[in-house]
Amino acid sequence: MERLSIATNACHADDVRLLPVLRSWLRVFDATLGEILVIADDRAPIGRIASMHGRHGGPSAFQDLLDQATQLDPRVRVVRLPPEGALGVYTRRWFRRGHPVRCQAGTVIAHFLMAIEEAQNDVILKCDCDMLFRGIDWVAAGTASIDRNEADLAEPIRYGHGTGPSGEVSTRAMLLRRSSFHERLLPMRAYKTDWRRRILRVIQRRPPWLKLESMLTRLMHEGLRLKTIDESLGTSLHVSRRSDFANPDLESIIRIFESGVVPRAQRDAGWDFAPAAWIDFECPPSAPLHGA
Repeated sequence: MERLSIATNACHADDVRLLPVLRSWLRVFDATLGEILVIADDRAPIGRIASMHGRHGGPSAFQDLLDQATQLDPRVRVVRLPPEGALGVYTRRWFRRGHPVRCQAGTVIAHFLMAIEEAQNDVILKCDCDMLFRGIDWVAAGTASIDRNEADLAEPIRYGHGTGPSGEVSTRAMLLRRSSFHERLLPMRAYKTDWRRRILRVIQRRPPWLKLESMLTRLMHEGLRLKTIDESLGTSLHVSRRSDFANPDLESIIRIFESGVVPRAQRDAGWDFAPAAWIDFECPPSAPLHGA
């Protein structure tokens, strides 16, 4: 199987989640993994991300975290985010006009693009560092679909979306072949909010841009094709809350998820991790833990 780059972004707010998630990725994707690229942002979070995650460690704690990350495996590679004024090299590759660094709510755009563009391999799983995965066969199926010119992006099926495609792109977990994505779809239009919100953003001195996943969803009307891979080949789980990573049972839960055994209550709850669904849930003997 072709080597895979996993490309992610990390900031101070990711202090509790980065290491357990990296360890899981190394277990799950080991056979095909070329690298895990972490684009590290030393600046304190702002906007929606800051309000979501609250208090966190400072610069020294973040540096300690990154040092621990690179010690997990030689394939973990950390690249520092440059000043935001230097990110135009990435936005110019992606957009015809305009250079969106952040969306109107403060969520990063150019930072995600840097993660994709700096990856060493052509097949890239761009994902957030609060995403867990089960199985690697979906990566091969998604890559094959892209190489047959049937899709531009692929993703494992999301709980809560039934058995069909989600109908919208999520930057939480998307697989692409960078060369063909560039050739077919880039540079793309940099989509903005509607004109009423645009006026308000000018008054607030905030940018007018939609978030990247909303832009990519808009691009589906102009030809972008998203392929959702069947659950039998793998799936993903979003563990977004800091409190979830304080759960003393989380490591066991992650390994159970990796084994492919998921409580019905979690499936019913959707893509976001539901702690109550895992209370008193035990992995059946017929499904040994991955890496055990």
